[in-house]
Amino acid sequence: ILKSEVEVLVNLPIEATFDAFTDPQTYLKTPVVKSVNLLKPGIGGAPNTAGALREINLLAGKLVEEIPSAERPNFMEYRFHEWPVPFKHAGGTMRFYAIGKQTRVVWDSAFELPGFLAIPFVSDFLNKTYGFSLERLARELKRVAEIAI
Repeated sequence: ILKSEVEVLVNLPIEATFDAFTDPQTYLKTPVVKSVNLLKPGIGGAPNTAGALREINLLAGKLVEEIPSAERPNFMEYRFHEWPVPFKHAGGTMRFYAIGKQTRVVWDSAFELPGFLAIPFVSDFLNKTYGFSLERLARELKRVAEIAI
């Protein structure tokens, strides 16, 4: 299993940061997302609570994402059932920590490589590429969230 983790500091209180990073409607404000659909609402009918199933249509492919657990405003776990890469997603989390009027977001995501790709050079390259993509998305969500102030 390869795991990438990124951190960003957002200039918003924890509740607003949680909402911006976990509500798929925010993703529509990024250049890589074309549309989002709530396939199954989570607890209380929300898109970012336990039990939610969401479809996120990207410029290149789509994600079908399940939210197995979430605790607003501190934590959301997610798992892709479908995504535009040929590897099995092993799950991820977004964790939120209040730091005064700011929020530290720690976002991780993991995937399993098929055996024939699990060689050091290839796995290192794929992990760095995936980590770079995760970091770009985190920075884009930070930008979008802070503009909404």
